[in-house]
Amino acid sequence: MKFFEALKFWDKKEQITGFAAIDSLGKAHLMVDKGMLEPIYLKPVRFGGAEIPDNRIYVPIGIGRIKEKHDLEIEKLMETREDLNYVCLPKYRGSSRIPYELMVRALTPEPEKEVVYSETISIW
Repeated sequence: MKFFEALKFWDKKEQITGFAAIDSLGKAHLMVDKGMLEPIYLKPVRFGGAEIPDNRIYVPIGIGRIKEKHDLEIEKLMETREDLNYVCLPKYRGSSRIPYELMVRALTPEPEKEVVYSETISIW
């Protein structure tokens, strides 16, 4: 069953309970196999992120596309401002391995750390 088909039968309360119950990588991988989650990199490779497990998180299908739109906006900013740093911070609830939101930012270097771009992606 695809993610959007499952949502027809999954109200918001059950969705939150469902994501909260994914408390291990094994459960996350199972949900990927079922087509309900997708892996994404917190820091994309093109911004210096590594293709390693510590840089990978699991999110509902479609969230990767939303994050990619923000990444493209930051990439455009970086073409004119090479000093920008990319940051993507996941926020979690309880022991869930699925973040409830992602904060995507472009910042100037220390000591100022001025926020040039900031968006929050709400997941659940």
